[in-house]
Amino acid sequence: MRSLVKTIKLCLISVGFLTIAACSNVTRPEGVTAADVPAGASKFATDYTVRIQELANNVTDKVDPQDIDNYKAIAFQTLSERLKLANLEVLAAGADAPLKMTVEIIVFRWNPLIGGRVTTSAKVFTQAGKELYSAEGMAPLDLGNLYDSRIALKYALRFLENGIIEGVKPPKTS
Repeated sequence: MRSLVKTIKLCLISVGFLTIAACSNVTRPEGVTAADVPAGASKFATDYTVRIQELANNVTDKVDPQDIDNYKAIAFQTLSERLKLANLEVLAAGADAPLKMTVEIIVFRWNPLIGGRVTTSAKVFTQAGKELYSAEGMAPLDLGNLYDSRIALKYALRFLENGIIEGVKPPKTS
């Protein structure tokens, strides 16, 4: 009976940590005001970078370039579809848009000792290069996504897009 209670407590604590880790957060550099956000800013010229990690080693150069392109395609498609629902548009990197966004995807491959995860982060800039805000999202590689980093990427992007949508709203003044 004690073992069952301890197991349940451990599961609840784990779920709590995963919930906190999977949340998106938005941060703004100090000094960003509502006047910095361009009027009608609903289009993002977006650039994607992908990094693959095994333990502490960056193995991106050893990965098939097609896999990297697949991660970028998943990110573009997922962000485009979901942000379109919020009347925001994701464009290619060189497109003329009031906002520029860089999206970084880091895939930590599954390891039985430390697990695995997919983290996403985005930084949004004006055309002049002033950073408006950044957002992050994360999803663990687990049984829920069959340890598939492409599925985990979609989950992480859901949290990231919530941050992107929240960040495009003008900052609140105190």
